[in-house]
Amino acid sequence: MVVGLGTGSTAKFFIEGLAEQVQQDQLHNITCVATSIASDELGRSLGLHVVALDETDGIDITIDGADEVDPQLNGIKGGGAALFYEKLWRKHLKKYLDC
Repeated sequence: MVVGLGTGSTAKFFIEGLAEQVQQDQLHNITCVATSIASDELGRSLGLHVVALDETDGIDITIDGADEVDPQLNGIKGGGAALFYEKLWRKHLKKYLDC
């Protein structure tokens, strides 16, 4: 499974939890693609297998944070370079989850 690693404080908790599950052998065959340098570095430092987007055939799911999400699951994201990269990644996603 190819998992997209989002950016920001909420995504950081997900990345740490994902790494813990992989280290405890509860998840197998996980390849990660990060939406930012910070998430890439964090994932690698925790032992996750992180590759570039062009090294995959697509991303199965990405978990990311959002500034606000309404009951209809419409989200408001932050700005900057991370948002630009997240938009590029979305073209390759099968599922996207804002937390």
